[in-house]
Amino acid sequence: MHAPLQVIKAVNYGIPCVVLIRNPIDAIASVLVVDRTLSTRFSIQSYINFYEKIWPVRDDVTISDFKDTTQRPQYVVERINQRYGTSFHMEPITPETRDTIFNQLQETQKQLKQPEHLVAIPTVAKARIKQDVLQELKEHPLLPTANSLYRRFLEI
Repeated sequence: MHAPLQVIKAVNYGIPCVVLIRNPIDAIASVLVVDRTLSTRFSIQSYINFYEKIWPVRDDVTISDFKDTTQRPQYVVERINQRYGTSFHMEPITPETRDTIFNQLQETQKQLKQPEHLVAIPTVAKARIKQDVLQELKEHPLLPTANSLYRRFLEI
C-alpha cells in the first residue's frame, strides 16, 4: 500500500512525482495475492482512499497508467521531462531487457528464499492465487466506486 502524503509532500516541495494508476481489479487482486491476510474490503477501501486523497493535487503530478509505466516507461519519462523541465533518459525496453529484468527479479526472489507469489512479475503461482480472489473482488459492493475513481484519473 502507498501513502498519499508522499505525493502531497512531493507537490508541496516541488519534487517531480509520478502517480501510478492501475485498474482497481488488477491492482487490488495483486495486493491480495501478495498478502492473503488482508480483507477484500480493506484493500478496495485503501485503493479508494489513496486516490481520493491525491485527487486535489492531480494536476500537479504526472499520472501514469500501469500499462504505460510497465511497457513504455520511456513515454512516462518524456512526460515527466515535459512537465518538470527535467532531462531524464530512458531507453525503450526491448524483449531482451525485459527478460534480463525478470530473470534478475526471479534470482533475487530465490536468493531471499521468498515464495514465488512474492516476486514482482507474473508467475503461475500468482495466477492460481489470483483466480481465488477475483470472484470475491468482482462481487464486492465497493468495486464500482474504485472503478469510477480510476476512470476519472484516466480522463486527466
